[in-house]
Amino acid sequence: MSRHVTGIGGLFFRSDDHKALARWYNQHFGITDEENGPTVFSPFKRDTDYFGNDKQQFMLNLRVQDLDGLLKKLEAEGVRIDPKRMDEDYGRFAWVYDPEGNKDRIVGTEIMERLHRIFANRNPGLKSFLDRHGIKHKHEVSIVGETVFLLIPESDGNWPKLAKYMASDDDLTHTVELQFSKEDIRNSEYCELGSTRHFGFPQPEDDYQQITYDPVMGCRTCGIGLMQVAPFRFRKTPTQRHSHLLQLNWVFDEFFVSERTRADLESSILTGFRFEPAVLHKSGQPLNDWHQMRIDGRVPGVVDTSAFVKESCATCGKSKFNHPTDQPIHIQLNRSDLPDIAKTSEWFGSGGSAWQSILVSKNFVDLVLSENWRGISLAPVRITADHNR
Repeated sequence: MSRHVTGIGGLFFRSDDHKALARWYNQHFGITDEENGPTVFSPFKRDTDYFGNDKQQFMLNLRVQDLDGLLKKLEAEGVRIDPKRMDEDYGRFAWVYDPEGNKDRIVGTEIMERLHRIFANRNPGLKSFLDRHGIKHKHEVSIVGETVFLLIPESDGNWPKLAKYMASDDDLTHTVELQFSKEDIRNSEYCELGSTRHFGFPQPEDDYQQITYDPVMGCRTCGIGLMQVAPFRFRKTPTQRHSHLLQLNWVFDEFFVSERTRADLESSILTGFRFEPAVLHKSGQPLNDWHQMRIDGRVPGVVDTSAFVKESCATCGKSKFNHPTDQPIHIQLNRSDLPDIAKTSEWFGSGGSAWQSILVSKNFVDLVLSENWRGISLAPVRITADHNR
C-alpha cells in the first residue's frame, strides 16, 4: 500500500435488487453496509449514476490518513481528479479516475479526540462538584468574580458523570473542540494555532482596551477592528516555566512566547511575525522572559463561513462569525502567498468579544513538533486551491 493509503474502505457494486442482496449478505455472512465500519460493503441500484458511467460495475473505496497530501501528489502525477468534495462526521471524501475511466472513492479519516472546554463564572456548584470528584480544573479570582476553567476529553473516565451534571446546570459556557493526531497535524499544509495555557487577564481589567488599543480604530461594542498601540500589561510575571506559548484571557488572537521560543523563531526562516515587549502593570517594566509575538501576516477573505452563525454589530454594522470548534475550518487560497503565520481577515466571536483566527504553515508546525513546544494547540485546516488567482 502507498504511504497515504491505510486500507480498503469498501466495495460498491451494481445489483438488480440492491436491498435484497444486502440483506442476503447480512444474513449469511454478517456483512452490513454501515458507513462507519472498518469496511463498507454496499450494493447499489443497477441504474445508479453514482459510479459515473453505465459501464462501470464497481467502485473501489480507499481509506487514507492524508487526503489533501494524496490529492496534491496525484494531481502532480497527472491523475484525473473529480472536483467534487464531501465532508461528513465519519470522513472526508474525494473521487479519482483510473486509466480506464473507472471512478474510485477516497475517504480521509482523521484520528481525533473530542475535547470539552468548560468555563463558569460565579458558579460554586460546579467547583464543588469538580472538587468532590477530583476532576482537575483551574480556579481564578478576578474583577468579574470566581472563574472556573476546565478542559476534559471524552475518553476521561470522569466525563460521563460531568456530562450528566452539566445537563442540569445552565450557568456555564461549554464548547467542543477536536484534538487531532500528531500524524494528521504533521501532514497538513496549514493549521489553526491556539493556546492551551492562559495566564490571567489583561490589565487593568476594567479598562485595558482604552490603554492597549487605538482610541479611534475599531468598535468598542463588538471588538472588531481594534488596533493595538501599546504593550499588553500583566498583573504579574507568568509562572508557566515549562510553557513555550500562552495567551491572556479575553484576547484570543495574540500570543506571548518564552525567551527560548523567541530565540527559536528568530533563528528560523519563518515569516509573518515580530516581537514586542509585554509589561508589568504596576511598574511598567518589561517582562524578562516573555515577549508578545505580533502577527503581521494577513490572509485574504478565504474562510468558508457558509456553515457559521453570523452576528452583526448594531453599532458599526460589521459582522463576525461563531466559529464551530467541533469541526476544522475550510479555506481557499493560493498557498504561496501566505506567510508562515497570519491572521484571517474574517472575525470570530460573540457579544463584545472578537478575534481573528491564526493560521500557521507546515514549516511552523514542523518547528513546533521538532522542539516539542508546550502550551500550543494545532488544528488541521482544509484547503481548496483558488484557481482564479
